[in-house]
Amino acid sequence: GGERGTKKKKGKKGGKEEEKNKFKIGARGNLSDLKYNLMEACKTIEGFDVHAYGNVHRQHMLDFIEAYPKVLRSYNSPRELLSNKDLNALYIALNPIVRFRWTRDALNSKKHVICHSPIACTGKEAAELVRIAKENKLILKEGLYHRHHPAYRRFMASVAQVGPIFRSKIVLTIPSWATWYWPSTNPEDDTTASSGAGAFRRYGPFCLDMVRTLFEIEDPSCVLIIRAEPETSVDKNIDDKMLVELEIFKEITGEHAKYNESALKKKRRVIIEVSYGKGFWPEANVQASGPRGTIKYYNFMLPQYYNSIEVTHRDTGFSHKDNSYSVNSARKEALISFARSYLYEEVDTAAFENSPVFIADLVARIYEAANIRKINSYLGIKGWSYSDDAKKTK
Repeated sequence: GGERGTKKKKGKKGGKEEEKNKFKIGARGNLSDLKYNLMEACKTIEGFDVHAYGNVHRQHMLDFIEAYPKVLRSYNSPRELLSNKDLNALYIALNPIVRFRWTRDALNSKKHVICHSPIACTGKEAAELVRIAKENKLILKEGLYHRHHPAYRRFMASVAQVGPIFRSKIVLTIPSWATWYWPSTNPEDDTTASSGAGAFRRYGPFCLDMVRTLFEIEDPSCVLIIRAEPETSVDKNIDDKMLVELEIFKEITGEHAKYNESALKKKRRVIIEVSYGKGFWPEANVQASGPRGTIKYYNFMLPQYYNSIEVTHRDTGFSHKDNSYSVNSARKEALISFARSYLYEEVDTAAFENSPVFIADLVARIYEAANIRKINSYLGIKGWSYSDDAKKTK
C-alpha cells in the first residue's frame, strides 16, 4: 500500500497550485469493470486524475497496477482509501451485494460517488444512500453512461412527440464473446451466486432506465410485475436470460390527459428481454407505441458506435429517421458531467435523483417474482446471506 513511483519534478509554473486544481478520484473494483468505464474514458479529460486504487484481492491489485502504473497510490485496505483526504470522489465498480456498504461508507467519509446500478439490493437501501448524500450535500450518481449521449436526449424529445406510451418492448442481448472480452481479472461477479450476480442485475438497470423515460415515472409503486421468467444454466440463482413483463399504473396528466381513459382500458405494458452470453451479435433496441405514433431506438447501449431513432406519426403518416455514427463517448461525457457537478457545486442530481431508488426497488422485486433468492447487502459483520436463509436462522 501507499505511494508508488518516482515523484515528478515540479516546474516553476506548475507545482502545488496545479496539483490542487485537479479533480482526484479513487477507484474500487476489478480491472474488467474499471478499464472502459473509468480509466480509458478519462484519459483525455484535463485535470481529471485517478489518484488511488484499492482492492483486497492481491491478483486484482496486480492486474490494475500492471495496466495503469501511473496511478500514484494503491491500497490493499479499502478503509485507508476512504481515509485519504486528497480524494474528492470514489468510483465504485464492485459486485451488487457490497455496493450499499461501500457507497454508504464513502458518503459518510465526505466523498462524492459514482456507483454501478443498482446502487443497492433494495429500494429501501437506495433511499437511505440518497438521504445520506443529500444531508452531506454530496453527489451520488449511477454509472448509466447511455444517458450522456446526444442520442438519448433526442430519444427523450421523440417520446414527447409520440405522446403517452401504451406498449413497449426492450431487448438487450450481450453476446457470447463478451464473457471473455475483458482485459484481465475475469468478472466472476457475473457468474457466482455469492456476489448476487445475474444477467438482469447487471444489465437490467439500463432497460429499467428506458422504462422510466418512456412512461415518465419515478415512483416504483406505479409498476406492477406481471411476470418474470428466468433461464438458468450453471446455477439456479444465476439468470443467463430474463423475460419480464411490467404494467404501468400512472394517471396521465397535462396535455395528454385525454388519453387517460384509453390507457386504463388498454393497459400500459412493457416487455423486457435481457440475455447474457447468448448469440454472437449485440442487440439493444427499444420499440414503443402510443396514440400519436410509434418510436424505435436502435443501439441505446453503445450509441457512440452507431444509433438510429425512427419516429412515425399516426395521424399524418409523417415518418423520419435519424441515423448517427457519433464519435461521442458516452462514458467520457458521464465523467465530465460528474466533475462539473462537483466543480460548480451542483449537488442535486436533477432529474435522476429518484432513479437509484426506482431501479434498485424494481430489480429486487423482479428477482423475487422470478423465484430467484433475494439477496441481502453484505454489511461486514457476519458475512452475506440470502434473505430466505436469514428467515430460517431466525
